[in-house]
Amino acid sequence: MKTGDSRRALGGNIGLDGEETNLGEGSLVIVSKAGFAENFSLHNAVMFGDETTTSLTLSLNFPIKTPVTGQTIVIPFVGGGVLLQPDDDWEAEPLVSGGVDIPIPPRFTGTVRVNVAFPEADETDLGLVLGVGYNLKLF
Repeated sequence: MKTGDSRRALGGNIGLDGEETNLGEGSLVIVSKAGFAENFSLHNAVMFGDETTTSLTLSLNFPIKTPVTGQTIVIPFVGGGVLLQPDDDWEAEPLVSGGVDIPIPPRFTGTVRVNVAFPEADETDLGLVLGVGYNLKLF
């Protein structure tokens, strides 16, 4: 993903652990990514479940390309940010995220993300997001 590229995706969140946020529960997800540079982007998601929850993550991307053509075949990423819950007076919880984007030429990308939120000092919520998105060229 280059500067000015963007993606919108539809997917699902599989709750793996915790019950303080939507991460720990199953939900429908609208996922997006905005590329600022090849190695830097904003990953976000809006989860629709018992409560609506939004995640915002600044991520470092590590594109892996084929040596012959230079085409990107997979993009692992890791980042940190916040999990926002408007139903709880917009509480912002710390969030760590990592995953992989898999380009599906010419205009689609599959994504797998693992998100870990820390809603309480001794609590963690863990979710796995799976989605497929359409790539857009913004500028």
